[in-house]
Amino acid sequence: MRSRLIVQNGWDRTGPATVADLEIVGPVAFVTERADNPGLSITNNAEAIVALLVARYGPGVRIVEHYDSASYAAGAHPETYDLVTIDDEGHVRWTRVMVRDGDQIYIAGYDPDDDE
Repeated sequence: MRSRLIVQNGWDRTGPATVADLEIVGPVAFVTERADNPGLSITNNAEAIVALLVARYGPGVRIVEHYDSASYAAGAHPETYDLVTIDDEGHVRWTRVMVRDGDQIYIAGYDPDDDE
């Protein structure tokens, strides 16, 4: 079940808040960009989103940034999933874990030819 996630601008606390969709599946928080988000993108407000979700769900939560065609006003973009982490120095890192483009799904580190 998706809920709405509202996070204050993490840069300077001015301007509209980031509004995203949030879906919790086990230990994973999927944060989906919305085309009608009036604030910073989920990518540009990642530090504040991570801090809020870790405070709410604990340090074991895994945060996945999700963009789909509904994330863009123009639509027609591939669907992407990126694991978001913050290193010991406070730098945000994104690791692409999956891309869906039409009927094609690409999963990082998985080659279907290896199954043969």
